[in-house]
Amino acid sequence: MAVQVDITEKKIAEKKMLDAELQYRTLFEQSPDGICVIDHETLRPMDFNEKIHMQLGYSREEFSKLNISDYEIIDTPDIIKARAKKIMKEGHDNFETRHKTKNGDTRDVHVTIQKILLHGKPVLYAIFRDVTDKIKLEKALRQQEIDQQRQIMEATISGQEKEKNELGLELHDNINQILATAKMYLGMVKAKQDIPENIEMIVKSYNYVNDALEGIRKLTHSLVAPTLGDKSFQEILKEFIQEVNSTHTIEVKLVNEMNKGQMKDKKKELMIYRIIQEQMNNIYKHARAKTMIIHLKAEDGCLNLSIADNGVGFDTLKKDNGIGLRNIRSRVEFYSGNMNIISSPGKGCRLEVTIPM
Repeated sequence: MAVQVDITEKKIAEKKMLDAELQYRTLFEQSPDGICVIDHETLRPMDFNEKIHMQLGYSREEFSKLNISDYEIIDTPDIIKARAKKIMKEGHDNFETRHKTKNGDTRDVHVTIQKILLHGKPVLYAIFRDVTDKIKLEKALRQQEIDQQRQIMEATISGQEKEKNELGLELHDNINQILATAKMYLGMVKAKQDIPENIEMIVKSYNYVNDALEGIRKLTHSLVAPTLGDKSFQEILKEFIQEVNSTHTIEVKLVNEMNKGQMKDKKKELMIYRIIQEQMNNIYKHARAKTMIIHLKAEDGCLNLSIADNGVGFDTLKKDNGIGLRNIRSRVEFYSGNMNIISSPGKGCRLEVTIPM
């Protein structure tokens, strides 16, 4: 007796399984990312595509003998094991790390790991995407943006300095000369023996013109950038402090621990000069201080400037920075420096600035 069995459906199922396996293997091998099936206990590769060992510079045989810790840079072996246990419990994870190639180069890698079942056994299915070029491009774009902002800031500061210089020179060369002439004529009238009846008004006018000249002289001095000539920055600053002490009620002390010629960048010297001017102005307006101490020191390739006063102080958490402090901060950040303000009510204020030399 003959038994006839229809095996058509069985063959169709087998073909579908073979097609699916071939499709999976094709996707697995042709993936642009490194793919690796990892034993969660030994942390060694069970299966992997060509991309993963090629992007690390190993042959297929060499990579098959590697543990994750052999090419992982950031995580220690204990952290790697703890992460594997976490993934087996939670089912997945993704993170960025760095891998070491066979020749010692470092590659930035985005890792996506999934817990899957392979032949009934739980394993780690890992996708290693090399993002080194992407990160380099992002860094280059960020640096380009920073450079553009720096150029804009430099152009703004240069424009401001030019305007200040032009205004200061106009005050000095034009308006100042007119007032000086008026003062001279008033002085001649005042000195005459035949004193007119309105001498009191002339004396007042003379004093007002004199005050105006003094005000213009101070304003010109603050606007026009200092010309160093043969003098060092420290000498110019010392003269500036002496002049301030002779014309203001606040006592200003200068503690200078820098050597002559230590600061070689003239633009940075001008920036420090402007910061001192700006903070002095802030203290005169708001602090009601009696003493101000300016401390300059060069240390570890950086210039450290501190300006402290014994005034009323303020709560740095409640009070917004005014225009003066914002101007200082923008100048400091332009030169990749740091600025810190230490103050509290009744405790004075201390401005700290650090910029690379």
